[in-house]
Amino acid sequence: MVLSAYGYSFVDGLVESVSAITTTGDSPKILTPSFPTVPKILLSVLMLLGRIEIIPVFIAFSRAKELEKEYYHIL
Repeated sequence: MVLSAYGYSFVDGLVESVSAITTTGDSPKILTPSFPTVPKILLSVLMLLGRIEIIPVFIAFSRAKELEKEYYHIL
């Protein structure tokens, strides 16, 4: 959606975003030196999340560890 706001087609933005998070390198090659800053940052964050994998990121920010501590504290 962010890339669509910058004038790129929805399909190109979707493919670029999925390519960034899966770190496959398949993209419509819309990234150029004149690419706007906000989408560059968004795609960079998606690439980092894809590199460390998305599941550990969700686990790190979830409440699972807090709930586990509460559970063992009760026992």
